Amino acid sequence: MRKPGDIIIGGLVPLKHKYSSKVRYHNIALVEAFTWAIDKINDNPNILPNFTLGYEIRDTMSDAAFASVQALELAAKNVVGIVGPGSTSVAVHLASLMGSLGYPMISYAATSNILSNTERFALFARTVPSDAYQCLAIKDLILFYKWSYVSILYSAEPYGMDGAENIRNLLEDQGCCIDQYSPLKQHDTKEEGIQDAMNLLNVTFGTPANTTNKIHARVVILFATYTYAQHVIEGARRLKESGWNGGSQMWDNITWIAPESWSVKADLIEKIAENQLGNYIGVTPTTIEIPDFVKYYKNLNGSNTANPWFQEYYSYCNGDIGDCHEYSYTKQGAYEEPVVIAVEVLAQTLHKLLGTKYNRTTLDPCLKPAEPINKDTELYYLRNSVVGKCLFKSLTNDTYGTTTRDLVSFNKTNGDFEAIYTFKTYVFGPNETVRLVNFGNWDHTNTEGVVLNGTRPYREVSRTTLSAVWTANLAPGRYKRRSCAAGHVNHAL
Repeated sequence: MRKPGDIIIGGLVPLKHKYSSKVRYHNIALVEAFTWAIDKINDNPNILPNFTLGYEIRDTMSDAAFASVQALELAAKNVVGIVGPGSTSVAVHLASLMGSLGYPMISYAATSNILSNTERFALFARTVPSDAYQCLAIKDLILFYKWSYVSILYSAEPYGMDGAENIRNLLEDQGCCIDQYSPLKQHDTKEEGIQDAMNLLNVTFGTPANTTNKIHARVVILFATYTYAQHVIEGARRLKESGWNGGSQMWDNITWIAPESWSVKADLIEKIAENQLGNYIGVTPTTIEIPDFVKYYKNLNGSNTANPWFQEYYSYCNGDIGDCHEYSYTKQGAYEEPVVIAVEVLAQTLHKLLGTKYNRTTLDPCLKPAEPINKDTELYYLRNSVVGKCLFKSLTNDTYGTTTRDLVSFNKTNGDFEAIYTFKTYVFGPNETVRLVNFGNWDHTNTEGVVLNGTRPYREVSRTTLSAVWTANLAPGRYKRRSCAAGHVNHAL
């Protein structure tokens, strides 16, 4: 998907899966947010008044090898920087590659704290917070509800492995015991992934051989990418449907904790709610809805031929984007705002860079020739890979005003973004429809940790009811736990 311009910004969005030709409908809005932001900048006489911004957007298919080809092709198209990609597993491959070639990347969704390593990812920034903060938020949530015994399931790829390890260390430092700490392996087919997840759940929730001293944790942190989480929740549905391990009573005591990777995914939340697979708490970066974009997006129709992926989505929505079920979930906490912020700060940095005349006698890495300076020479030097390093340095050392925020800045050392999270759960609305509500937040600058906002969501999310880690026939007290060192017991609830 391409729009010509004097300056081209690249975009990488996961729109299809390498095993399927079906478009991921919830990511269509990300493409539209990207193009909406570009058009908005081109209409603004105060930003890059002598230049027009264009774009080239490619699908990554959430596959690192495929995405690498797309990124290199973007480089061949003389892009000055790339907004994306949309996942950690792809970003850890691309950020190092493209950084070595001098192309800055600003991701709107890659959150692993691995990417804060400036030696490996010298030109990588993001408009979402690092998982280092998300793990702290989850840790504080666990402590807030006085849970002392949890299981951690994670996807066996960079996002899941890094996040799970961080959470385990944080919780163990606080005296919490970890029951199951198990990876979800990659499989060639969805069915194989579901079967593997069912086997893992059988171990996670099954009745231990020695029921005198052991029970399994009923709080599960599912630190996994969306695809792996799909396998687990579908596996849980099948196990419950089969009547496995006592049927409904066991599932009533389960609490799933979802990181940002799947915390607002409609299909998973509805499956948990409608099949009564337990409580659900989603942790998602706090984002701000953009009313002008929402209005623009809801008014899109079949004449939108610029986006080659849109028509399939439009058909899915039966010609009504405004009431489309998938978007009604997506807008509650997805990445439209981070996409817009990424585009806007990159444009503002370009504006500052192109508006500066560098002195030839300095050692500035963004060295430009002496006069005459004109549009053609500006663009020529802008596309030089050395300038990419200067562009990134300028981007991370300044502050910005964006459509949604008066002040936006990055960590000058590693390009990380501010960390504020919202806690979500589901409620049943009219006609038993499932929707998400916010019930609290966490801010890395706030020493209070978890702050509830007074909402009383489904299953009465409160310190009292959600502390029920135990099965119905066991009272709170002290029990020897799996994964605890010999001679130690966990904290009493």
